[in-house]
Amino acid sequence: MFCYRPATWDDREWLLACRNDPVTRANSLEEGEIKRDEHEEWLTKSLQMTGRCLLIIERDRRKIGVLRFDEHGDQEVEVSIHLAPEERNKGYGQAILRESLTVATHWQPHTIALLAKIKKANTPSLRSFQSVGFVAIKDNGSLIWMRKTNDRTD
Repeated sequence: MFCYRPATWDDREWLLACRNDPVTRANSLEEGEIKRDEHEEWLTKSLQMTGRCLLIIERDRRKIGVLRFDEHGDQEVEVSIHLAPEERNKGYGQAILRESLTVATHWQPHTIALLAKIKKANTPSLRSFQSVGFVAIKDNGSLIWMRKTNDRTD
């Protein structure tokens, strides 16, 4: 259904536009608008990090979102997803999250658990993560930490 490819420097303008979308900003842990130089510094570091996997999600040759995995320790990976503004409310979030479970396991096969941090007010994301088996493990009133244990049997 979706194609996942590594992000490149050539994606920087699109990534910055998506990141600075008002809805994306409101649902991000860092709500402020990102300046171009800050974004380019972040992208440069992200593309070089061995513990980060930054993927562009495409459908019908259209960029529709970003999927990011960050290693936390040697058996946990944090997952983050955001969709381009014009691709929201099409039911892609749950489908991408479902597929991302396989992508994460292929990227880091030793992963025991996936983690996510979601603003409590972001009910669409909370529902999407819950629909693929994530459960809340911590709630500080404004932010919910969620976890999904890998279903591997090996």
